[in-house]
Amino acid sequence: MPQAPRVSTAHWLSRAALLLLAALAPIGCASSDSFSDSSGSSSDSANNSSKSSSNSSSPEGSKSSYLDDVRVYTAAVTKSGAPVDDAFQKQLGALAQRHGISNWEDEMATFRAVGEGVGQGGGRPARLDTYMELLARSDPEKREAMKEGYETATR
Repeated sequence: MPQAPRVSTAHWLSRAALLLLAALAPIGCASSDSFSDSSGSSSDSANNSSKSSSNSSSPEGSKSSYLDDVRVYTAAVTKSGAPVDDAFQKQLGALAQRHGISNWEDEMATFRAVGEGVGQGGGRPARLDTYMELLARSDPEKREAMKEGYETATR
């Protein structure tokens, strides 16, 4: 199996912060107009970062960029200790849509990338189980892909 590409720590942290802000922005929007204004620009930055990192001339480049974004987003959520819930799942769908992926639930690489993100984010096996319950449910292939990704990232 191909190894996940290595990304510099600074690049990883900046993308993780932007993706996390974009994902959490809807939570804070109702609390204050000023937060809404600033979170909107963070969300725009995350969208621009995602778009600029994808290679639009190549479907493979876009998929690779999508998987990078899934890893980075999952790692950021894992590090933050944020709940793994329907909002996480919706954000995965939004990332897929941005990269032209119409059905991320059928992409086994998505599940592997989530497992890698949990490992990169320092998540313990129990945290991986939480992601598995939400995303893979009882599908043994998806669960195995997540486990393989986690093991790759934690070696």
